[in-house]
Amino acid sequence: MLSGRFDEALRMAGTAWDGWQRAGRPRTGTLSPPMAAVALVHGLHDDEGYALWRSRAIEVIGELPAHSTSRLSECAEDS
Repeated sequence: MLSGRFDEALRMAGTAWDGWQRAGRPRTGTLSPPMAAVALVHGLHDDEGYALWRSRAIEVIGELPAHSTSRLSECAEDS
């Protein structure tokens, strides 16, 4: 992903998602950042995949951490 090979990353993301599901959908924080990165790529491409992969990033950890949305609002207030 960091190398800019976005198309390749998007192709591999589906494989990672399928593997997570086959493993019994364990809650894990280690898979959430890659899923969020896939959402970022979709956002950069301005396509509808963003919402899907953002929800998947949240799903693998079980829920969105409570502090994540409050931190965003703090940043908005500072500007």
